[in-house]
Amino acid sequence: MRSVGLNLERFVRKRLLHFHAMRPTSTGLEGHLAAIHKMIAKLRPKVVVIDPITNLVSASGTYDIKSMLMRLVDFLKVEQITSMFTNLTFAGDPHEGTGAGVSSLMDSWIVLRDSKPNGRPRRELYVLKSRGMAHSREPRELIVSERGIELGKVLTDHTLGTTVAGPSAVKSVK
Repeated sequence: MRSVGLNLERFVRKRLLHFHAMRPTSTGLEGHLAAIHKMIAKLRPKVVVIDPITNLVSASGTYDIKSMLMRLVDFLKVEQITSMFTNLTFAGDPHEGTGAGVSSLMDSWIVLRDSKPNGRPRRELYVLKSRGMAHSREPRELIVSERGIELGKVLTDHTLGTTVAGPSAVKSVK
């Protein structure tokens, strides 16, 4: 994360941030679930991030993954732990669902996608759904720079393929 100006090492040293990497094929889904439960009992986190759930698809079938993730989401909600799951999509419309078929389990779904209007690569961010709260589904450009992560102006139908947000239209979200 240092490459984008974030130094997370101090949070790791203070035990405020913990990383745990497990290969999806290192154990079955029950093994992953048991390991997550064990880490949560030990670390008592306020937030858990699973990145990406897409890797589990290679280790098991969609039905089994959905069942495991449903149990994990229920457990995290009971423990009042905020969770974030990432899902990689490789083609198609993100509205169609996730590789693990778990979009219905999520309270909020934020889409980050790459586009190339006028041949220029751009990241776009928008909220696809957010249960129980008002939200906009209008896409914005997501800018990662030495100043941090910033949101550009709303990309309307007119600007989606033709205009790029300039620096004066950028809002910081540090």
